[in-house]
Amino acid sequence: MKKSHTQRTRRYHNISALAMCLAVAVTASLPRAEATEKAPATSPAKDNLQLEELSEQPRFIPAGSDDMLWLVRRNQSDFDVLARKLGEKWRWVERAITPPAPRCPVVTGKILHVFFNGGAHVWFDVSGGMAIGTNTPGDVLAACRATNWPGQVSQSLLVAIAQSSNSKADAAIGIFRLAASQWTKVAQLGVASQAWAEQKAAVHLAEVGGKVYLFLSQPGQDSLARWDIATGSWEKLPRAFAAVSQARPVGIQAAGNQLIALATLPTGQVRLMTFDEKSRQFASFQTVKLDDKPARLGEEVLFSALGDRLILCWENKGKTNLATCSLTGQAGPADDIQQLIDNMPEPELAQRLREYVVLGIVAVFIIITFALRPKDASAMFSLPTTMKPGNLMKRVIAFGLDFTPLAILGMACFAPEMLNKQPEELRAMLQAPEQIETTAIVYAQLLTLGVYIAYCIVMELRFGATLGKMALRLRVVESGGTKPGFRAVALRNITKAIELPVLAGHEIWFTAILFMLPVITRNRQRLGDMVARTAVISAKTTQAKPTPTDTPPTEKQ
Repeated sequence: MKKSHTQRTRRYHNISALAMCLAVAVTASLPRAEATEKAPATSPAKDNLQLEELSEQPRFIPAGSDDMLWLVRRNQSDFDVLARKLGEKWRWVERAITPPAPRCPVVTGKILHVFFNGGAHVWFDVSGGMAIGTNTPGDVLAACRATNWPGQVSQSLLVAIAQSSNSKADAAIGIFRLAASQWTKVAQLGVASQAWAEQKAAVHLAEVGGKVYLFLSQPGQDSLARWDIATGSWEKLPRAFAAVSQARPVGIQAAGNQLIALATLPTGQVRLMTFDEKSRQFASFQTVKLDDKPARLGEEVLFSALGDRLILCWENKGKTNLATCSLTGQAGPADDIQQLIDNMPEPELAQRLREYVVLGIVAVFIIITFALRPKDASAMFSLPTTMKPGNLMKRVIAFGLDFTPLAILGMACFAPEMLNKQPEELRAMLQAPEQIETTAIVYAQLLTLGVYIAYCIVMELRFGATLGKMALRLRVVESGGTKPGFRAVALRNITKAIELPVLAGHEIWFTAILFMLPVITRNRQRLGDMVARTAVISAKTTQAKPTPTDTPPTEKQ
């Protein structure tokens, strides 16, 4: 999968900074997630929020949670993701992501999940991050969130996947649930034909009250069935749409603990229908109204649940409109999505800020290196025989003692939600850490790094060691074992701004080189020590042996 603009910008800055010190150009490819199980290849199926075809004009797919509205904008060669919390403005989450044909966007908590042909799965964090999720066992036909799964604490993810067969009589659709980063098959429903695999039918999925509803919509033959999570049994509902007259159902959603369906009339009007448990059919009808008038939204209206409301998305006269709608059918006002996007600020502020910070660090590095350069040529770096290089394990522990509290402080200030991640979300982030990139995290990184470097400079200039080094009985010295001056302390710590992003995993093979430097160098020097001509030594010194002389010992009288 191609890197987003955010990822490319980050890699460029890291390489530029490294090149200033080492003249090394680094490239790395983005890892791809492998599917845990492959289903036989099938023709692409039309999902429950999919437009007919991509044209030159971008198309939008809505998805919602209780208080968050998402939009996926599909372009010809990539797609974008936008989000808006109720009562706030729209903002970009990610831009220019490939491949260009996402399907079945669905929200669980604060995470938007998107699927692709072949089972690829990507999720987006509301604060602006993206990561590769666990691949599904096949092409996803529909997806929904499950809020009533036995034993679960948070919302889980359900998908419908084609179970291909050579015989139409054996055709089936499987229901899979994502738990502990693994897709588990929980149910399977046999269907009369494979029309959904030939793009002649649309598949829709929703979970309400512990029952999973599967709706297959095709011209002249709509069918609805539901699977009871508690009993594990299927029930077909042949009369679900019996009361619908001259209307074509376009999909189902779970909203306000009810199963909701939309149906379009030949006139372009839209009906909102609520499922009645007693009669096993959609029996309550509301005409969707916009500005107190019956809305003519056309046959290709898209919709998604937004808590106890709906999001409606439709095209009219070349414009794509978006509006929220109550379960009583009152919608509006309608917004022109493209106009909203045209007025949105570009999402590059955090990346530009980091670019300026990196350039500033490089400039300071050059100034200190050359402006404060010693007049006399420096001799080869050496330590007195009484000084011993510090133990590497102690240095690692000292770094952890110094850096960890500052990292927690930075996350608490700018990205507190990262401290409350679900285990499943953290596991996915650990599987692809190089793809996590949010505006909040950028600010947290800059704050943590800036405070850490300033802290190290002040402590080492004043005491010759940070608190972590003091606890492990380590200290910093210059060549000859003297106390380091400002130039040496500044250089060895400013280079940490270059080393730490690399050590975070952005440049894998170069990370190994940086880790090896303190191991293979005589005085256990890392990159910053080599540049600043410093070393970390053990505070314990060995006593020097007396120099032998030619004077014979004095005889006792």
